[in-house]
Amino acid sequence: MQVPPESEWLVEERVRTLTKVPLSGYTPPDLTKDLVEKSNAREDVILAWRIHRLREEPQKIGLVALGYGLAFAFWRLAFPYPLGLFLPIVALTGAMAEYLFPVDYKLTKTGAFCSCGPAIKLEIAWSDVRRAMVGKEGIYLSTLKIPSRLDSFRGIRLRFSADNEQQVRQSVKALLPQDEVKA
Repeated sequence: MQVPPESEWLVEERVRTLTKVPLSGYTPPDLTKDLVEKSNAREDVILAWRIHRLREEPQKIGLVALGYGLAFAFWRLAFPYPLGLFLPIVALTGAMAEYLFPVDYKLTKTGAFCSCGPAIKLEIAWSDVRRAMVGKEGIYLSTLKIPSRLDSFRGIRLRFSADNEQQVRQSVKALLPQDEVKA
């Protein structure tokens, strides 16, 4: 196959233009400076822990399996297409992510962080916390001053592990702004 003369001219012009750029004078941006600044900006972790409710409460796995089975059966009756079974898998797994996946908690000087599974990452800055409630399973940090139905959407629950209840209580108490309401 023969290249038309105008195409040859365009290729030659581009090569000529590219070769005019002096490669020896090019200095890449200093990426190490950015990496050092980012590592310095990271907060020191005051307290970090991980819980996995599936391992702590293995007796509930039967209920989880039954729930998945019933959801698949009803979904299969309603939508007999195999591709349609992905929706209940994603919906149930997302709804039960705190039970199925390990949950990592981290307390820093700037806030509380929670990550669960591949996609769920929650954080709340200490300056945004308006109310802290202590319960038998953990401490709930909320951005609302008074209890509301929106509490479950506006805060983070820091669940205790088997042996760190006092550490979490003391750390949260120390990190909360002193003028905030503590329950």
